[in-house]
This record gives sequence, structure tokens and C-alpha cells, in this order.
Amino acid sequence: MTFEEIVEKITKVSTGLDAKKVKEHIAYEIDIIGEGHGAFYVELNKGKVDVQPYEYYDHDLKIVATADEIIAIFDGSSDPVAASQEGRIHVQGNPEDLVVIKELINAPAKKKTTKKSTTKKSETSKKATTKKSDTTEKKATTKKSDTTEKKATTTKKAATTTAKKASK
Repeated sequence: MTFEEIVEKITKVSTGLDAKKVKEHIAYEIDIIGEGHGAFYVELNKGKVDVQPYEYYDHDLKIVATADEIIAIFDGSSDPVAASQEGRIHVQGNPEDLVVIKELINAPAKKKTTKKSTTKKSETSKKATTKKSDTTEKKATTKKSDTTEKKATTTKKAATTTAKKASK
């Protein structure tokens, strides 16, 4: 994979990130070692994520790693804090900024979608249950009233027959 392809891939992944919760300005310089080597930066500023194929000398955090590891971090399949602790990436600067990028990457709309679909499911179930219970109640009421009416009619007929026999 070339350096340009790596930067393009990170740019695409970063486009979907919501950095509105990040209040401070943070600049990450990322140095790729091995195949596709080069340096680029990821900047979080005013709720936006900017990726550029240049070094950022006044960075808050510098990450040195292979292209595969950087891509895995940005697509969410690798934890940057764990990668740092395990020596898969090397970090220079404020390690708390590594946690910020981890939270930013792991907080996309996946969780929100799950909650919404669960809520919709619950509402649908409630509606179905309500409709079912309404129907059941109506049937029960209808059957009760039908049975009561039949009994009353039968009782009236019996009384009328009895009265006719008695009058003869």
C-alpha cells in the first residue's frame, strides 16, 4: 500500500467521526514505518477532523507505527492504548490524547443505531400487545354479552312456554 493510499483510507474513515465532543485543539502526527512510509497528521479542531499528508511539528502527540496498525486503530479494530502498552505503536507526547482518539473512534453511530432499533422494536411489541389485548377483550366482552343474551332469551322463552302451559 502506498503512502497516498494510506492517507486516503484514514481520511475516509475520519470523515465519519463526530469530534463535536472534543473541546480542545489536538494535533496528532502519525509517522508510518515500513511499507508506505511517510508522515501525515490528524487534527481535531472546532468539532472537525482534518487529515493532511504533511508533518505537524507542533503536534500534541506523535504516533509511530506500521500502516496496518494505524489503519486498524482508525477503523476501530485495534485499541490505540493497548497497542501502545503492547509496543505495537510508539507514542511521544501526552498519552491522554491517545485516549481522546480512542473514544472518538469508538463512539460512532453504531451504538445509537442499536438503541434506536431496540426502542422501535419495543414500541412495535407494545403496539402489537395492545392490539392483541384490545381484540381479546372485545372478543371476551362479545362472547360474554352473546352468552348472557342467549341465556336471557332462553330464560324468556322458557318462561313464556311455562306461562302458556299454565294458562291452558
